[in-house]
Formats: sequence, C-alpha cells, structure tokens
Amino acid sequence: MNATVKLCQWGYYIPCEIMNQKNGYALVKFNKPERAPAIGQSAVFYNNDEVLGGGIIDKKSHQR
Repeated sequence: MNATVKLCQWGYYIPCEIMNQKNGYALVKFNKPERAPAIGQSAVFYNNDEVLGGGIIDKKSHQR
C-alpha cells in the first residue's frame, strides 16, 4: 500500500510503501533514502489527511 509517513510531530510527510508481514509487523520502504528513522521512534501513516495507523520502529535495514 502506498502512503506517507511522519516520523515525528514536527516532521514532514515522507512517501513510502507499507507491506504487511505474517508476524504482525509491517515492512516500510521509503521511496528515497531517509536518514531520520531511529529505533523506538513513532511512525504514523497517512493517506492524504486520513490516519491509517502507526507503530514504533523496531529495526532498521539499509537496502538499495
């Protein structure tokens, strides 16, 4: 699912793709590399002005 994500209340909307995983987690792929995500930080997902959901960042990976 395509969406945008905010990583902090003062942050900006970042385009991303959300992929649900079988273990109840979600994999989030940013359209462009982002340096801001930190483990323990909140992430809130949006479709325009509608909140889709959110969660706490558990793990980071650097894929190219």
